[in-house]
Order: sequence, then C-alpha cells, then structure tokens
Amino acid sequence: MHLHRPKQPVCVAIGCSGVALVFQLVAVAGTGWLMFKGDYLLEQGLFRACARSQNICSAYDYVKNWAKACQAFSILALGTTFCSCVLGILHILREETQALTRLAAGVNAIAAVYIAVEVGVFAGETMDLVTNTTFTVSYGYGFYLSIVAGVLSVAAALFYIVGRAPVRQFTDATDYWLACQVFSLLGEGTIFASFVIGVLHLFREDTTRLTVPVTALSAVSVAILVVEVGVFAGKTSAVYAITPTYGYGFYLSIAAAVLSLVSTILHAVGRFASQ
Repeated sequence: MHLHRPKQPVCVAIGCSGVALVFQLVAVAGTGWLMFKGDYLLEQGLFRACARSQNICSAYDYVKNWAKACQAFSILALGTTFCSCVLGILHILREETQALTRLAAGVNAIAAVYIAVEVGVFAGETMDLVTNTTFTVSYGYGFYLSIVAGVLSVAAALFYIVGRAPVRQFTDATDYWLACQVFSLLGEGTIFASFVIGVLHLFREDTTRLTVPVTALSAVSVAILVVEVGVFAGKTSAVYAITPTYGYGFYLSIAAAVLSLVSTILHAVGRFASQ
C-alpha cells in the first residue's frame, strides 16, 4: 500500500481537525462550562455537575429544553469532527483526493456551525447568571475549549479549500522519513494544545487543574520532538555518503523542543509554588 503526502494546507487542516476533536471531546465529557465559586466550588457541564469540595459528581435529573439543545448539538459537533479526522487520514491512503478534500471541507464547516449553535445557545441562556454580581459565576474551560474547537474547524475547512490541488506521492519515501513526518505533526499538535491550555490560565483564578495537563502536554511534545530530530539526524547521517548540512527547519525543531522543555519546567515550578 502506497502512502501519499497531501499538500501542506491539507496537512495543516488534518492537524486542526485532530486538535478540534480532542478539545470538543474534553468539552462534552467535562464539567467546566459554568464555575460557581464561594464557600465551595461547583462545576456544571453539559451532561453532569461536580461539587469539587466534596468530590461528588452526578448527572442531571432534569434538563431544560435549551440545555437539551446544547447537548444535542455538542454530540453532533463531536461526531462531525470525528468524521473530519477520518476523512483527513484517508488523504494519506488515496492518490486522488479532490472529492475527498471537498467533503472534508464541508464536514468541518458543518461542525463549526454545530459548535456555534451549541455555544451561542449556552451563552445566551447563561449570560445573565454570569453577569449577575450577586453570584461568583464564570465560564469554565469546557466553554472556551468548545469555542476553540469551532475556530479550528473553520480553519480546517479553509485549509482544505486552499489545498484542493492533487496530492504528490513520495515514490522514494522511506520508513524513517514517514516516521519523522508523523512525529512532526504530533509535535505541532501537542505544542498547540499546550499553548491553548496555557492561555486558559488567563481566564481562571484557580488554575491547578489546568497546570497539570499543560505540563504533561509540554513534556510529551519534548519527547515527540526529540524522537523526530533524533531519527532524522541519525538516519540522514547513515543514508548519505557525506554528512549533510542541516537547514533552518532542523534547528527550529530543536529550538521548539528546548522551549517545550523550559515550558514544562516552568509549569511544574508554578504548580508546586501555588500549593
């Protein structure tokens, strides 16, 4: 079976779809849509709520009609985002992808519409509660992650449209070269995810639960980039008769790994300093 490399915009679109799927999954499964702060911390999600002070979570016994609509559109958005990821992966397995790219662009656009409805209805019904000064209520990570997933779905649709040109096959691609490509995309995705979670620290007062996943993501990105650079350097030195001169992309990837390591250390220090 031949593997094919999509054009660069399609590769970016696949990455956007993958990150959007992760974010939307966390938003749907999590409880951080509304945060009630006071003598206790209460988190409300689309399907369940948690009292963090008592470590108790439970599903809702009664759901209003607008909340049912949010639940339905969140599941629809999750399903279409998953389909867009599958369509993106199929680009690697097929040589002729014109129709596939158009379909992927349409699916991502539909996912963005579903998320827009989900977030719009939720914000419209809860805005008065959040702006009411009597209560300390704010939107949580689930709300913002779903918004980011919608933005990424729009970006993926646009990149698919830009990248509708026929794909080019790597007739001489070796296993190590393909492995480096895969790890470079994984590294890009984990770095982007850690960046977004880092930005979410600006919107929350208690960031303990955010610091743990962002530290883990930064550490994972370091490991991925080390594998990418290590395999590339080791194999290119062995394949070519002379030692190749590495270009800016090689050194930028090393710099990204170093910065991810620094980010991991600083997040870990910040985590323990806040305790």
